[in-house]
Amino acid sequence: MKLAAFLLLTASLITGSRSQKCLCPDKSGDEAGGVYSIPAGQTVCVAPKAYTTPAGEQETAEVAQLREEVRSQAEEIARLESERSTMQKILLNYSTSAITLLNRFDSMAEVIARQAARMETLEKQLQEKCNPGVIASPTEEGEESNQLQAKPKPRSRPPPDAIAQTRNKDCLQVYKSGRRKSGPYIINPPGETTQTMVWCDQETEGGGWTVVQRRLNGEVNFNRNWTEYVQGFGYVDTEFWLGLKHLHSFTTANRYALRIELYDWDDNMAYAEYSSFKVGSDMQRYKLQVEGYKGTVGDVISGDRYNSNNQPFSTRNYDNAASCANYRGGGWWFNQMCGYSNLNGIYYERSDGNFNNRIYWATVAYRIKRTEMKIKPSA
Repeated sequence: MKLAAFLLLTASLITGSRSQKCLCPDKSGDEAGGVYSIPAGQTVCVAPKAYTTPAGEQETAEVAQLREEVRSQAEEIARLESERSTMQKILLNYSTSAITLLNRFDSMAEVIARQAARMETLEKQLQEKCNPGVIASPTEEGEESNQLQAKPKPRSRPPPDAIAQTRNKDCLQVYKSGRRKSGPYIINPPGETTQTMVWCDQETEGGGWTVVQRRLNGEVNFNRNWTEYVQGFGYVDTEFWLGLKHLHSFTTANRYALRIELYDWDDNMAYAEYSSFKVGSDMQRYKLQVEGYKGTVGDVISGDRYNSNNQPFSTRNYDNAASCANYRGGGWWFNQMCGYSNLNGIYYERSDGNFNNRIYWATVAYRIKRTEMKIKPSA
């Protein structure tokens, strides 16, 4: 019986398989596959993966892999785009910096060219004066004449008549020697062993004035340190500060008068003159002493309790007056309230700048375009 049933089942499968419909295990209806119906009412289940799903599963895996690759590529593109943007910014910054440096280079080249032309002019003036024996070059080859710029080229040995002229101690002696033209001269300040180039004013009030400070156009930075104010800086034919050590040498050896000239933006001049002017030693921090005022601009140095008289000199790195040098700029004889004057403040154009740190003289406020300080032996 068992053998007959098996043969019957096998024959049925062979003859009826083409007309039978298969059903998926998870679906119903005649459309799906996976289960074969037998007329005898018996069912044979075939595993879905064996006939219908392998191709579908393989396709799904490939799509998923491609999608993952697309996502990965999109992320990489986004990262590279971000890097490109960053590099563009960096290159832009470098380009801007390069342009700035080139502009600075051009500006420096222009300044150097101007200074070279000025040096040439000064040398010609000095040669004109040296030929008749007016002024001398340094006494030893390579010896520095002073800390001021715009000085003549040193010679191995100056002419004899020039050596005699270097014995002039100030511009009054130069004037008395017969040299009545204003300009640069080399002198031997009293008590000093080295020669110094100065500018002599041989026209104002009888001539013989040694100019010790000039502000003209802002070309020279006056916001300097202590050492620079002691030694001196700038160009004697334009803007400069002669140096505290020279002021001390002059005013210790003799009695000197001080004349200050201030010019406004319409080139009107007012002046203050003191019959006695003295600058102390380094140990005294180059203390200022003045008296005997006369003039047209008003006395703000010795005429008030907030004046500069008897005050030590101060700079940004050597303060002797409540940080006034940092607040007001430059170097000056500030008092503890900063005072009513500062001719070494920051140079600004007429309507520009910080009013606290610019060139200042209280009676004319901030209307100062040009300044000149000069000294001369007083009777």
